[in-house]
Amino acid sequence: VSGSGVSVYNRQVIRDIDQFHIPIRVLSELKEVGNNRDELLSVIRKSPDVSASFYHAAYQKSYEMLLNFRGGKQIILIGDGIGGGAKDRVQLKRLVEFARKKNIATHTFYYGINKDSMFMQELAKAGGGQYNTIDSNHFLRLHFGDQQGNVDDISAYIYDTNHFITEELTLSGDLFGHNSVYPKQNSKMLVVTTEGEPLLVVWNYGLGRVASFSSDDGSIWAPHFLSKHNSAIMLRTLNWIIENPERKENFVLNVPELRIEEESVINLKSNSFPIDDVVDFHETSNDHFEGVFYTEEGGIKYILGKKIPVNYNKEYENIGMFYEGLSQLSAITGGGLLEKDSDKILETLKSSAYVNTTKRNYVSWVFVFVAILFYAIEILLRRIFQKNMLKVI
Repeated sequence: VSGSGVSVYNRQVIRDIDQFHIPIRVLSELKEVGNNRDELLSVIRKSPDVSASFYHAAYQKSYEMLLNFRGGKQIILIGDGIGGGAKDRVQLKRLVEFARKKNIATHTFYYGINKDSMFMQELAKAGGGQYNTIDSNHFLRLHFGDQQGNVDDISAYIYDTNHFITEELTLSGDLFGHNSVYPKQNSKMLVVTTEGEPLLVVWNYGLGRVASFSSDDGSIWAPHFLSKHNSAIMLRTLNWIIENPERKENFVLNVPELRIEEESVINLKSNSFPIDDVVDFHETSNDHFEGVFYTEEGGIKYILGKKIPVNYNKEYENIGMFYEGLSQLSAITGGGLLEKDSDKILETLKSSAYVNTTKRNYVSWVFVFVAILFYAIEILLRRIFQKNMLKVI
């Protein structure tokens, strides 16, 4: 969806030896949806499917069409986040960031199972847009005026998914009433009703923060906001307003997740210069210090007297156990897979402690000794024989 109209592309991928040739076929030029809705839907449904999509090629064409367009400029990207590979995604992200500088917002709709939803979220943040799943049809209705359904059935809908309060949250349940308010110019609407009315709005006031919830305390209008599922948004709102409860403390040590063979930046707020045997701190601003931590050993480390855990390498985090592979490995090496039975493990280890070895005992020296003995006897007999012969003469 580009601007106030629709432009959809079908990608036919032709792979060459050194480069990709990606012809783009425009199914519709920019036009008002209005009376052309049915026609556009028919064109989209009849477009042939392809096995692979190169996002950056279609996105670049959309950017070119919107570049000289007047009014609000928005691009909606629908996909599973995989696209044409790593190179395609790198080029796409650069295009999204560049388009943002030209006042073109990029929204992403993710579909698929176990694909790359994180990349689609990164694109939405880079493009100053919203990230949604394919079933989030409220987004299109609110932004592009396709209001459908019974207006008496009002519910809450997350409008901005890129904020700390609403990130990775969903809302469910009906809303039975709310106050009609108008958001401030520099505020952010985080939650709205299905009619597009603001429900949760936040903004900054001087050095403080303000959040406005335009319904009641849950006793009559918004009881579903007190449920286990929806109450998370209230807790996050309070945490966002409180901001940093340690801002008035004289000593605050912020340590990220430490891992072996990785450099980690440690931040410290202190009214005196810190001296530590593990981390060398340097002052970045008044009473704020920074240091780099690195180690090749895991376990517990002490930084300024505080116990800090150091974890293993990040690439080992999601490896898990591959029992079939362990069985194959033990069979190849002539071993076995030990179950969780201490007696059986002890017995197996004891039996494997006895090792059969073959030792060679050489007896060639016996034959040498016998040969020398026979040789000595022969010499002795010869001497006796010679003496007897001399006596006879």
